Amino acid sequence: MPLLDASEPIEFAPGAWLFPNHASEQAADILAAIRECVRQAPLRHFMTPGNKPMSVLSSNCGDFGWVSDSKGYRYQATDPKSDKPWPDMPSILLHEATQIAEQAGYRDFIPNACLINVYKPGAKMGLHQDRDESDLNEPVVSYSFGLPARFIWAGQTRTGSKQRI
Repeated sequence: MPLLDASEPIEFAPGAWLFPNHASEQAADILAAIRECVRQAPLRHFMTPGNKPMSVLSSNCGDFGWVSDSKGYRYQATDPKSDKPWPDMPSILLHEATQIAEQAGYRDFIPNACLINVYKPGAKMGLHQDRDESDLNEPVVSYSFGLPARFIWAGQTRTGSKQRI
């Protein structure tokens, strides 16, 4: 499995892009906006459908939030903990996600959901596919801040050739 590293944008699979350091200059502002969202909808360990706590801490902002519990994985308009709408998605996140999606070839993308994940030491995310979205033709835009991390990309199937990113 080759290790993929780049300083310039690279399309590592059809329609899948890596933009190293894209948000470096805006990182402090993005993180401040996320912290404000988390003040309104605190981080928590969602439960898997099998009733096990996930190791990652999560919250959401935007019109919809991704949740997981004994009913399964889904997006919903309200925080299950408070039954209130998720915090509005900060304008900086809307702007940055729209801009990066356009650079990747996804014109007119307007995000309506933002999953916030915090990985403390020992937390991890297994190989999975983002398939809970209502329109699989829209991109998933992801920003990662903090310590270096390794992502595994396996394409449309979990059994495809894997790339470390």
